[in-house]
Amino acid sequence: MSIKESMSQYFKLRKEFADGGLDFLFKTPVNEDAGSLIYVGEIDEEDYITWKPVEKNTIHDFTQLEEKLGVNFHSSIIEYFNSY
Repeated sequence: MSIKESMSQYFKLRKEFADGGLDFLFKTPVNEDAGSLIYVGEIDEEDYITWKPVEKNTIHDFTQLEEKLGVNFHSSIIEYFNSY
């Protein structure tokens, strides 16, 4: 199973628990640097907002970064970064 598939299953399970009353599983303080793509609804009275996982459709190449840093990232790190 790929990391993307695992994360998809994880978010599905997390949503089931959130829908069952544990809505804090999808609440977070607003991060202005994150942009509005992940946020759903309005900020509540505790300054939290609901977020949603967003599947990533753009694949980033790490070759230049690896060369600049003189490292090779494990394939799982690249796969994780390119999944959600």
